[in-house]
Amino acid sequence: MDLRQAVAELGKAVTELNDIIEKQFDGSESDQARFNEFAEALIDLHSVKAELKVVYDSFAWKVQPRIDDYEPLTLENGLIEKSYNTRRTGWQHKDLASAVAQRISSMSIDMDTGEVKATTEEMITKLLDFIQPNYWKVGELRKIGLNADNYCQTGDTRISLIIRKGKQEESNDYDE
Repeated sequence: MDLRQAVAELGKAVTELNDIIEKQFDGSESDQARFNEFAEALIDLHSVKAELKVVYDSFAWKVQPRIDDYEPLTLENGLIEKSYNTRRTGWQHKDLASAVAQRISSMSIDMDTGEVKATTEEMITKLLDFIQPNYWKVGELRKIGLNADNYCQTGDTRISLIIRKGKQEESNDYDE
């Protein structure tokens, strides 16, 4: 059995497992012993999920060096692209917000006439293009010439793969 066949078989097994769960467990089990059996199966499934994550992460780590840093690998059943993520902590929110506000204000002035093209409300609303309630949008900051790393403590950069399904996989049909 080759690797793709093994993955297809795993997909079939997962679909069959889901069918069994749907048929046997409706959430209203009154028999405690039967409910405990289902709860134990949930613990077993959690262990399998953890094992599958280890297999997936290990396989992705082996594949990722062959993926181009800038060009996604497009295949028949989807595409794979590389993503670089850096852990950022200890943000200097006030300093960064001030720098963003200065850039927004500068971008709101017509360079030929000196006229301010945006209202204060529009400029404040524009700030949301760069921040969300719990994080700064690093890519958007980069677009206005600000390096987020200058406003926080950075950790190691992690490489991850982004997988986008193609048309064939969306059907969830594992038959070859």
